[in-house]
Parts: sequence; structure tokens; C-alpha cells
Amino acid sequence: MSDTDTTTDTKSFLASKINWTAIIGAAASLGTVFGLDIDPVMQVKIVTTISAVSSAAIVVWRTWFTSKTLIK
Repeated sequence: MSDTDTTTDTKSFLASKINWTAIIGAAASLGTVFGLDIDPVMQVKIVTTISAVSSAAIVVWRTWFTSKTLIK
């Protein structure tokens, strides 16, 4: 079977809840580190919280809100 005979069931990366969660988490972390003039201790707390929340959200999206299986 050639590559042209294969069909895939994928969506745009912009349509993915997981991608948006990761992008927003990364942007918020970078904004906190490079864009805001706040106390370094507070920066660590904010970045740690953002990282933990976005990671947990990705697990929730993938586990309970995504109907596609990873392996067929």
C-alpha cells in the first residue's frame, strides 16, 4: 500500500484542547519570568503553580475529554 492510499483522522493543532493548554501554560510561565517585575520568590511560586495546573489540565483533557485512542 502506498502512502497516498493511507488516510488519517487528524485535526489541526489549533483545534486541540491539549495544545492550547500547553501553549497558554508556557506563555504564562515565560511572561512571569521575562515580562513582569515582581519578587523572585513570587515568580517561583507563580511558575510552579502554572506548570502544575497546566500539566494536570493536560492529563484531564486527555483522559476524560478526548475520544480518540492513541493506538489503533
